Amino acid sequence: MKRMAGKWCEILQKLKTAMDLTKTFQKTLLIILTLTGLNTVSFTQDINLISLNSPLRETLINPAAALTETWNISLANTQIELGTDGPTFNQLTAQNSEGKRYIHPTQWQGKTNPENLIFANFNLHTLDVGVSVNSWGFLLGHAFRTSGTLSYTEDLIKLVANGNGPYVNQTLQIGPALDYITYNELYLGVQKKFSRFTVGIKTKLLFGVSAVRTEESTLLYRTSDDFYQWEFDINYNIRSSSALRFKDITDIQFNPSGVTFENLFYNNTGIAFDLGVNMQLSKSFNIFWSALDLGSITWDLLPRNHVSKGKFTFEGIDPVTYISDTTGFNFTDSLVQFIPFTTYDETFTTPLQNRFYLGAKYQWKENWTFQGLVRFNRSFIKSNAQLSVSAVRHWKWLQAGLSMSYSNGNAFNVGAMLQAKLGPVSAFAATDNLFGVFAPFDQKLVNARGGLSVSF
Repeated sequence: MKRMAGKWCEILQKLKTAMDLTKTFQKTLLIILTLTGLNTVSFTQDINLISLNSPLRETLINPAAALTETWNISLANTQIELGTDGPTFNQLTAQNSEGKRYIHPTQWQGKTNPENLIFANFNLHTLDVGVSVNSWGFLLGHAFRTSGTLSYTEDLIKLVANGNGPYVNQTLQIGPALDYITYNELYLGVQKKFSRFTVGIKTKLLFGVSAVRTEESTLLYRTSDDFYQWEFDINYNIRSSSALRFKDITDIQFNPSGVTFENLFYNNTGIAFDLGVNMQLSKSFNIFWSALDLGSITWDLLPRNHVSKGKFTFEGIDPVTYISDTTGFNFTDSLVQFIPFTTYDETFTTPLQNRFYLGAKYQWKENWTFQGLVRFNRSFIKSNAQLSVSAVRHWKWLQAGLSMSYSNGNAFNVGAMLQAKLGPVSAFAATDNLFGVFAPFDQKLVNARGGLSVSF
């Protein structure tokens, strides 16, 4: 009889595993997709910032980019991005009759890594100003920045797609890790030209709005072959400020903030630096190196530390017990009891996700430029690198170019950029994956960037 009850328990547990883990993973994954408030998948390589003859915009990734005009102003320079080195959005999700997305992995076999990364960024540079005086350049500006990183394991995808039946007596690592940060940035910069060299530095004052950081994400899951108990070995630690309401494992609410000036000049303060060196090797060829976002934010407004640690076993339920029970049972209550979380009030510090660049630009004849850029992004969870090249044709009032980019886990992508100029005013738009414009959910890379600038 006990063995029969165990079989019934296995069936119920398979159904509950698929439903509960799917719901949990769905919420976590879709968080990233709503960070920017957009419904498109995007990812940017930054190659367009050095391709369209706008030194002020170039200072966003190289503070040593020498200003060519006395006064330089950039307005509403906006960047959105979302990238993955694992399955595409359509390979992870499906759409129901109401048009809503839900987690339903299909065609993911052979597309996953042991650890898969999704990351998103939204940067709005409201105002950037650059002034050139002899061999000196001075920079100032404001930006609102949001970034998020989600890491999930191949084991979690297998469990969501197939249930726990095929993995009885196997240990799976299913713990996802989420890092999210949003803040305002005020900066002052200076650059100095020495013959063929220009060096630059920006000092940034940071004012955090909200954050979530997963410091430990070990969640080992095993289904015993004895009576099909669930066994968990957990070391999970999530820190948050304002963005997360964590009551228990079944009641988690994530509230990403939109563009806001909350906490400006008080609470959640930090400092960071950008460094850059530009070298003019000849009249037509220059190279640069830069290191960005070298700093951190200390979170002291509603700081929370959510911790779960230990080994837990869920024996399941005995269906015989409920044959004559008309009140039913609450499965989520059982989950809360055997995977407890404790919450503390505790200030914490998060380093920014550093970016490092190595770039080159070559002027060919009068109307063509060629660019190359290597970007290394150090994430909290999993770092990644990108390589981009571009070619731009210059006319009096127009610049147009194509780019090619490659990053970890992604094939080559063809992008395009366009800038129109009318007197001192110019406007630009760029994308690194033209194919993603038409089928964003089937692409790993799609991006959008644009803005206005005035130079005189």
